[in-house]
Amino acid sequence: MPGGGGKVVIPPHGVIGALTETINSSLQSYFGTPEGIFRFKVPSDEQNGEARFFRFGADTQLYGRVAAETNPSVNGALHDYIEDADKSCDASLPFNPLEVAANLRTERYPLEGEKKGLMQEVVRLAYYTLRPLLPVGVRKYAQRRALRGWERLSFPNWPVERSVDRLFERLLMLRLKEHPDEAIPFIWFWPEGKQGCVLMTHDVETAAGLDACDALMSLNEKYGIRSSFQLIPGGRYHVQPHHIEGMRLRGFEVNIHDWNHDGSLFKERQTFAERATKINATAKKWNTVGFRSAALYRNVDWLRELDFEYDMSIPSCARLDPQRGGCCTLMPWFNGDLLEIPVTTIQDYSLFHILDRLDIEIWETQTKRILGHHGMATFIVHPDYIQTAETEQTYSQLLAYLAEQQSEAGAWIALPQEVNQWWRQRKQMRLELDIDGWHVTGPGSERAVVAFARLVNNDIDYTFGTPQQIEPYSKSAKTASIRSGIHA
Repeated sequence: MPGGGGKVVIPPHGVIGALTETINSSLQSYFGTPEGIFRFKVPSDEQNGEARFFRFGADTQLYGRVAAETNPSVNGALHDYIEDADKSCDASLPFNPLEVAANLRTERYPLEGEKKGLMQEVVRLAYYTLRPLLPVGVRKYAQRRALRGWERLSFPNWPVERSVDRLFERLLMLRLKEHPDEAIPFIWFWPEGKQGCVLMTHDVETAAGLDACDALMSLNEKYGIRSSFQLIPGGRYHVQPHHIEGMRLRGFEVNIHDWNHDGSLFKERQTFAERATKINATAKKWNTVGFRSAALYRNVDWLRELDFEYDMSIPSCARLDPQRGGCCTLMPWFNGDLLEIPVTTIQDYSLFHILDRLDIEIWETQTKRILGHHGMATFIVHPDYIQTAETEQTYSQLLAYLAEQQSEAGAWIALPQEVNQWWRQRKQMRLELDIDGWHVTGPGSERAVVAFARLVNNDIDYTFGTPQQIEPYSKSAKTASIRSGIHA
C-alpha cells in the first residue's frame, strides 16, 4: 500500500550473502573503518520493486527500489524508512544503499517538470552557435528564461545538497545505536584533521579571459590561495606553452576544459568519440590529469572514457545550470577509476548575471554549511567575468572569507590534484590496532588522523583522540571535539 512500512522479510543468508558483503565492505571503505563494523542485510534484487522516491530521515530524500511501495514523486507524501530500520532487530534494510547512492550520484532519478524535445534541442544549438556574438544582456535574458521556476524545485536541495552523505551517516548512526556506548574508529575524511576542503577553480572561456589569468593569479596569491585553471584546447583561443608553464611555475594547476566549448560534447556518441580522442591527446601533450566539460554538460558513463584521473563536471545541485540534476554529495566519489570532484557552490556567472547579485552572502552560506558537514566547497570563478571593479571587489571578498576559513575554521585549501591524490591514498589506507591503539597504515598515512564516531543525544559526534582501552571498538578516548552537524 502506498506509504506503507512494516518489517521487511529478508531472504535466507545464502541468497543475500554476496550482496550484503559488498554493501558492508563499501561502507567500510567510505568511512575507513576496521573490518566487520557494518553488518547490514538487504533484500535480494528479485525482492525489490520499481524505483521510487522515499525518505531515510526527515531531511533525506532518496531514490531506488524498496521492499514496500512508495510515492513515485519527490513532492508526494513519502514514507520515512528510518523508522522501520530503527525498529529492526537484525540490521535489516528495505533497500540497497549502494544502488540508491549510485542513483543519486549518477543522476538516475526523475527531474521535476523536465521537458526534452526537438524544439528544446534546436534552441540550445542555436544559442551556442550564436553565443560568441550575443551581448551579455541578451545572454542573461535567454538564460533567465530557460531557468525560470528554479527556486520552486524541491529536489535536489538548494543551496546545499548532500543526500548521499546523509544516507551514509544514517547507516553509521544505526550501527552506533546497536551499542550506544561504543566509539567506532575510522580514518578522518581529510589530511591532518582538516575540518573540510575548499577548491578554487577557474574556467577560461575566451581570449580575454586568458589574458586576465595573470591578474587573477596575483589576486589569489595576495590571499595565499592557489587554484586550477581549465583551458580550452580546441580553438576558442590559442594556448601557448608559456601560458601553461607560467601558471605551474607560480604554483597553480592546469586542466583541460572541454574541447571547443560549444555545448555539444555529449550531444551524440560519434561526436563525443571524435572529440575524446583529441582531448586525450591534448591531456598527454599538456601533462594534465584533470577535466571539466563546458557549462557542466555531462554524461556520467561517457566521462569514464576520457584519459584523466579526475573530473569536475558534475554539480551537487544543478538548479542554475543548463543541465539540471546533481550528484547529491559534498564528497569526492569514484566513477569507475575516475574520481569525481563535484561542484558544490554557485558559479560566479549565475550569481552575477542570473541572480543579479554582487555580494558573497550565498557563497558564505554555502561554505559555512559545507564545512560544517566536513564536505568540500568547490568554486568556479571565470577570469572572463572578473573584469570590472565591482566583480573584482566581490571576488576579493570571497578570497578573504576563504582565507579566514583556513585560519579559523580549519579548512584545507587545496588544488584538485591534491584532493585526487589524497582521496586515492585514503581509499587504500587501513586501520590497525596494536598495544598503542589504532593507527593508519598505507601510502600517505603520515597525514591521516584516526577519528571516532559516537552517539551523543541521538546524534553522531565525531572526535579525535587516543583510545584508553584497547578493544574492538574504543569505548573511551581522550578527545578534541569536532563539529558533526548531522542534523544542522
